[in-house]
Amino acid sequence: MTGLRAAAVMACALVLAAPATTASGDGGLAVRVVPRFDPAPGSMRVSVSLEPDGANRRLDVEVDSGGYYRLSEVPLEGDRAARTYRFTFTRLPAGRYAVRVRVHGPARTLQDVSTFIVTDDSGN
Repeated sequence: MTGLRAAAVMACALVLAAPATTASGDGGLAVRVVPRFDPAPGSMRVSVSLEPDGANRRLDVEVDSGGYYRLSEVPLEGDRAARTYRFTFTRLPAGRYAVRVRVHGPARTLQDVSTFIVTDDSGN
């Protein structure tokens, strides 16, 4: 293995060992994306924790790489809604993905953005 290739493999190993992306925004919205990196065709799990609120009407989880897009929508029952929602996205082609989570209500929208990367066979 060449020195450059060995360094690239070591860097990938360190990145893969890093903790999953977790973000917490205002309004009781927390998002966790696992894993952060995956080889193509990639898979990711998105866990959304949300404080029930009478104003919450819809939860959107959007996965977008510019060349590939998926959207999952879940209606919410305000303060009777569940606290945790889980989504799995599979067979994702190589690319850098923005994972956008939005909670919609009549007078507000809560939002969180995380990043997920699917690598091709060359590690890119």
